[in-house]
Amino acid sequence: MPRAHRQAVETQAWWLAHRELAPRMFIDELARVIALLAHRPELGIRVRGRDIRRILLPDTQRFLYYRVRPRAKRIEIVALWGAVREGGPPLPPER
Repeated sequence: MPRAHRQAVETQAWWLAHRELAPRMFIDELARVIALLAHRPELGIRVRGRDIRRILLPDTQRFLYYRVRPRAKRIEIVALWGAVREGGPPLPPER
């Protein structure tokens, strides 16, 4: 989804600027988690009883928020959010 894409681009830019010893850590971890969810979309925990789930990217301390679209056979990533931040990201309405 567009917002999640912007968040990923911003996070990667920050990572490149501030983590010179591991510049690909975020983007590589994100790719691994997305590949994992492609095979096991049920791994994430439901967020406040919604159809949206989240899963932790443990190395970079980010939550990936997503929803499964079984009919379309796809996963929509709706947000990336720092795990240590208070609260959570603004989430799209239920469908």
